[in-house]
Amino acid sequence: MKIDLRTTVLHSVYSLVAFPLAIIGFVLTVTLFASGAGLLITVVGLPILTLMFAIARGLSYGDRAQLQSLMQLRPPAPRYKQPRPGSGWFARAFTPLSDPQSWMDAAFQIIRLPLGIFSFVLTVVWWSVTLAGLTYWLWGWTIPDDDAYNSVPDLIGVGGGYVTDSIWWFLVGVVFALTMRWAMLVAAWAHAGPALLMLCGRAAMQEEVHAAQADREAAVASRDATRTAEHGALRRLERDIHDGPQQQLVRLSMDLGRVRRQMEIDPERARTILDEAITRSGSTLDELRALSRGIAPPLLVDRGLRAALEEIVTRAPVPVYLEFELDEELPEHLETGAYFVVSECLTNIAKHSGATFGAVRLEIEPTVTGRELVVQVTDDGIGGAHPAKGSGLAGLNDRVRSLEGVLDVHSPTGGPTLIEARMPCG
Repeated sequence: MKIDLRTTVLHSVYSLVAFPLAIIGFVLTVTLFASGAGLLITVVGLPILTLMFAIARGLSYGDRAQLQSLMQLRPPAPRYKQPRPGSGWFARAFTPLSDPQSWMDAAFQIIRLPLGIFSFVLTVVWWSVTLAGLTYWLWGWTIPDDDAYNSVPDLIGVGGGYVTDSIWWFLVGVVFALTMRWAMLVAAWAHAGPALLMLCGRAAMQEEVHAAQADREAAVASRDATRTAEHGALRRLERDIHDGPQQQLVRLSMDLGRVRRQMEIDPERARTILDEAITRSGSTLDELRALSRGIAPPLLVDRGLRAALEEIVTRAPVPVYLEFELDEELPEHLETGAYFVVSECLTNIAKHSGATFGAVRLEIEPTVTGRELVVQVTDDGIGGAHPAKGSGLAGLNDRVRSLEGVLDVHSPTGGPTLIEARMPCG
């Protein structure tokens, strides 16, 4: 009951307020339109019409606010046509004339007057009869009782007198009070319905179109993201294979070459090298299988970064000194990144550098923005390494950048070579 009474009061207020605003909107719109249309052949007509559309737009904003506050609706606001940036005064003044919503705003200010009159009259009559009928017994005795006054009960033959009139009007007041809710609903919607249609209908269609476009763009973005993720996964797998198992395959190829040279000179030594090659090929196969499942090398997962680096340093074709100065466990993505940085650099040492010695150093350095994991790989080879030349450094640079890090390559011709990767670690 409280909700019905509150809604009825809000609808009544909406209908009462709509009438004076309808008068203001009608007078201003008709006057300015007539003046602007009549003077359109002169320079003055266009600014007057522009002013009319601006006033109609402002009144329409007020109408939509009333629909929201008094009618408890959520009317969408239309997107008005805007002049292009840098347009002259004529283009800016002409823009409202080419905007369909501006014409609908102005048209509503004209037709809202009869709508406002109907809503206002219905509201005033219903409230007046309700209040007068229910309270007639309080003030009815003040009406002079003479032959010139004929009450409604007298006219319909029920009888006259103060008591009869009080009962009659009380019953009428009760009927009007019981039907007040529906009467105010009709009065309010007689004005609010056309307002929603003309002031918000186009906006609703614009929102539907915008939502459809957003859904389509989201679908396209999702498809592109999926393709990008798939491509990134393939690139990542390619880098992992290049940076990890490739070193072992290079070493395996070199060992097989040594076996061929040692077969006639030292068969026992050749047999030992061949056994090591067979073992290395098995571990390489395990690593390839692990990478195909999208995980880090098994040794790195099972035993940690230090053990994994010690293993690949031991397998390097040249002596490599490892300086591991990390006293804490790193996040998995950083350990994987550091592992492949070292693995790729050692592969390049074996294939391209002609070095006789290498060194690997890992440490954490404090910086202004936090801490960084620093991975340094050096060798005494011929130098000349550069990401633009390929040799895996370009992919390694992409890997480090994906970890928000930086890869620096210092490799002058004649050597030595220093490759340093810095990756933030908090």
